Amino acid sequence: MIKASQELLERYDAKFTKLFNHEYWLVIVADYYDKVHTFYLYNKHIKQPLTDSHELARVEMADKDTYTVMLRDLKAHSNLRIEFRDTRRPVRPESTVLVDRVHGHGSATG
Repeated sequence: MIKASQELLERYDAKFTKLFNHEYWLVIVADYYDKVHTFYLYNKHIKQPLTDSHELARVEMADKDTYTVMLRDLKAHSNLRIEFRDTRRPVRPESTVLVDRVHGHGSATG
């Protein structure tokens, strides 16, 4: 196992706390602005909005071999659902985030 995969899985294990009545899933974002793939672990209480988003790892887009190995190792290690996202296609382009205390923005951004 490569070092990048090992670090990813260590962070995953530390953040995947298996809280009662919580839903967990993985999100991998192709960030074309920073030219990286970013791995996240999302967590929320069932029937509630998203509460936690943990960045697990980043890998340069140019390093396709490392990304492929990390993704393969993560799939072998976890049974969680994986969402693939892309900064060129926002999830909800019509919505504007005004306050996002979870991600460190404690005041209105607009």
